[in-house]
Amino acid sequence: MSWFIFGFGLLIFLFFLLVRLGIFKSWAILKTLPGLMSARMFYALLPISLGFMGLSFLPGIPGYDPNEYPFSILLTIFIWGAPLLGFWFMYRPPAWIVPRWLRWLEQEYGYCADILLEEAQQMDRWQWERQVRTQAGMQAWIDAVFVRRQKDIEFAWKAEKFYLIEQQVVQRKSYVMKPGMTIESDVPVHRQGDIAITREEIDEVVVVKNAQYRMDDKYRR
Repeated sequence: MSWFIFGFGLLIFLFFLLVRLGIFKSWAILKTLPGLMSARMFYALLPISLGFMGLSFLPGIPGYDPNEYPFSILLTIFIWGAPLLGFWFMYRPPAWIVPRWLRWLEQEYGYCADILLEEAQQMDRWQWERQVRTQAGMQAWIDAVFVRRQKDIEFAWKAEKFYLIEQQVVQRKSYVMKPGMTIESDVPVHRQGDIAITREEIDEVVVVKNAQYRMDDKYRR
């Protein structure tokens, strides 16, 4: 039984490595249910696999008794600690556990990630996997999506830029912003040419901020 538990944990760990190293990417575009059945369940595989492997070694320790200290503590950690840590990784994954290609994608194209996911899910899963196997292939696929969905992506960037400007207004604690000023935030490299703020964009932000603090008519005297 111990060898079976170890083998099962090792199998999960090997799958985790395939995903973490970017060898297997299509897990990220699976059409899944939210919560436990989402693609983010991948992040829980590391602590769960280590928990299984650690659990398999306990019976081999001389004097092992699951009811005695420290074996009872170790048993609790492996049985309960690993899944709990897995849940935490699912909802708050540390940066080091996220595959490098996905970190790059979120940093550069996070504002239009929903559009990219939609386009990827419309393709055959393995066809998409082959196309984005390399960085160049990934970029070529993204460029093709930009051509097909130009209006949607421009709208998504406008919403993202609007948010960045609004954040900058809040950080400055002032509405004194002039056209031509630039966004002082993390902007994707391919959008660096569009960081200058226009008068229209400033006005839109101010209108929204004023609306948020406008007193409702029923409270006016």
